[in-house]
Amino acid sequence: MDPEEHISTVQRVLVSMGQMGEVLHSAITQHLGPDLSSNAAVATLFSLDLDGPMRPGQIQEMTGLSSGGVTKLLDRMESAGLIVREYGVLPEDRRASVVRLTKEGHGVSKRMAEGLFAVMGQVQVKLKEIDTLLG
Repeated sequence: MDPEEHISTVQRVLVSMGQMGEVLHSAITQHLGPDLSSNAAVATLFSLDLDGPMRPGQIQEMTGLSSGGVTKLLDRMESAGLIVREYGVLPEDRRASVVRLTKEGHGVSKRMAEGLFAVMGQVQVKLKEIDTLLG
């Protein structure tokens, strides 16, 4: 494959990835709204639902956000009623905070996963296109 074909392949892969991302972003925004439709918010919501309460430092490691970024994210999630921050619940460090989903947060996580499942056919088509381009 000549360099021009490589460039064209990369461009086509990125277009397909962008289209796939738009399908997912649209489904996520329907459930979380535009203020919480970031990758970090989705990862935090699903991780809390799957793995249970986490410390903000764990969320920082998982998302790659700065500590200030995590604080802002958690503020938005807390304002939306998705999470609560609890203080003094860890026996080994009574000063530490722990983040957990609320009942509403669990419901949003479940509905969002169902909404994303509904668009997986479209995502699968894009993944096949990408696989063909890279194959």
